[in-house]
Amino acid sequence: MEKEDFPKKEKVATNAAGSIPQDWHQIVTSEHINEAGGWTPDSCQKRLMTFCSTEKVSCEIQNASMGPDHAKIQIAELRLTLKKYGKEFYAKEQARTKKTANALVSWSIVKQLFLAKMIEECGSRVRRPNDIKNIASGAPRNKTTLETIDESTGDWTLDTARQKLHEFLAKRKIALEYIMEEKGMPSHRIYIAKLDFTIDGKQYAYADSAANKKAAQKKTALELCMRLFKDGKIGANIAGPGIWMNPRRAAAMNNDPPEKLKPPKPIKNMDKRERDEYACKVKLESIMPISNFQTATSLFMDHIQKTLKEVSDRFLHEERENPDNQAKLKSGEIKGIEALREILGVMQVGALAGQINLKGETEFLAVLMTKNKPTFPLLEKLAHKISEHMSQTYHENYKVIVSRELGGLELFRLAEPRVTILMSVASPKCRPALNLAEDVKPEPEDPTIEYIPNDQCIRALAELRRAKWYHVCAQKIQNCTAVARIIRDMTLRVPTWNILSDWNIQLLVQKALESAGRPLPISDGVQRIFSCLAGGLIIKGGEGIIDPCEREPVDAMKDLSDQDREDITSSAQHALRLMGFDCLNKILGIPSLEAIARQYDTTAPENPEDIKAEDDPTAIPAGL
Repeated sequence: MEKEDFPKKEKVATNAAGSIPQDWHQIVTSEHINEAGGWTPDSCQKRLMTFCSTEKVSCEIQNASMGPDHAKIQIAELRLTLKKYGKEFYAKEQARTKKTANALVSWSIVKQLFLAKMIEECGSRVRRPNDIKNIASGAPRNKTTLETIDESTGDWTLDTARQKLHEFLAKRKIALEYIMEEKGMPSHRIYIAKLDFTIDGKQYAYADSAANKKAAQKKTALELCMRLFKDGKIGANIAGPGIWMNPRRAAAMNNDPPEKLKPPKPIKNMDKRERDEYACKVKLESIMPISNFQTATSLFMDHIQKTLKEVSDRFLHEERENPDNQAKLKSGEIKGIEALREILGVMQVGALAGQINLKGETEFLAVLMTKNKPTFPLLEKLAHKISEHMSQTYHENYKVIVSRELGGLELFRLAEPRVTILMSVASPKCRPALNLAEDVKPEPEDPTIEYIPNDQCIRALAELRRAKWYHVCAQKIQNCTAVARIIRDMTLRVPTWNILSDWNIQLLVQKALESAGRPLPISDGVQRIFSCLAGGLIIKGGEGIIDPCEREPVDAMKDLSDQDREDITSSAQHALRLMGFDCLNKILGIPSLEAIARQYDTTAPENPEDIKAEDDPTAIPAGL
């Protein structure tokens, strides 16, 4: 056969590199760029670095290579973990050159961030994630400045940790010298950076490796900064009053936490009152919730309140568009548009409202008020609307479910730190009517509607009244919250006191301190609580405590049995004896004051008499 006998074929320019791109233009089309908000692999890298700096997360691309030298493939991998939003973004790309692989993996992450509405379109004004989502959803701009931190890193990153570590060690006049080592051939050389120093008798040492010296030093400094943050030596990377942060390198300096509460003078020179007061302050310091958790809780409640306000406005708009309601408004049967509002408001109750929550607690209570008697269909509708609005307005991962046992909603903050709000639902129409005339009957309930049990609504209304009463009365009394927090911690540690509810504690502390007639130190306030109980206040035949939030005179501790009252009285009497023998630390569950003072003076010799089995802070003294 001749050459002309074969069919003619056009020559096609083939890529000798195969499917692995040499340049990003070979695989990224204009449609891909439009889908990513106009960001290209060339323009996105600077925006990604700005985003990571603003959100205080490390943006370190992991590079690797595979294949022979004549056809080597470069692999780039990047993972962004945003714990305060409860989200994670991951991308892995490969190319013939390291530059192209890094550009592609950065573009892939930026595309994911744009689709998640966490960055703006290319060419638009740079905004924070929540501002972008508010603009997209049409919601008003969120002016909340509260920010949570990553409790594992303190929001320190590769770009900020080295500077912070240098500042921290310079204040303590500790020389900072990285011990550098090199390993491997020039083409595969890695650098190892080591640091070793001692702070307050504890040694900090770490070594890490990278492809260059600067990256190795950054990784070593970040690990040591994280350890110092967990030990309470340095503060989190968050701006406070008077602290300026460079937007290009967001690092908050001069914000280290204060040192632990030291004794004002040697323990042996203190009198009994000074020792008791210092012991109470040490206990309060150990049970106070960390500031990051309080910020997360406040931010969660702020989002809940704003969301419920938006949902309430939507319900009001629907009612206003109803023709029947429009006719009633014109005739004057309904006075004002606000009379149609179904969702009235939400309020914190319980320990969170009284500011006596303890470290480690993550579940709190709230009460939602409605105009009419609440129903389970209303709860289902509320849960759907709240979940929808939160997902459109906030980047934090929230979850809302209906709880039939609670007769309300359960709201979960899935980002770190996690918080749960148990929200009961009540209405003023759930209150039992008094002195009804014979011809006046309560409003009948529709048998086709599934109402929330009335006893659950009445219980929620009682919690609401108690929270309002305690807020008004407790703020007038010095150290009322501090004493209530100590007593509440005791009820969780000592089985005898477990029977006391949060309302019992708040009422007991408020009445005891108010009757003193003068401001009391914390230790004297604790002693007065024990004195009131030891004198037989709550036992059968005692004066008792009348519940101020009920219409009729009711014993506030009516749920306690006679045996429970006797046990608490006996325990309070034993606590008074322990305080008389200068053993308040055993009641509070802390080490002896001598052992605490020794933590600040490591050179002092240990006294064998101070180390006893009964000084174990976890042990409960006999008789309590």
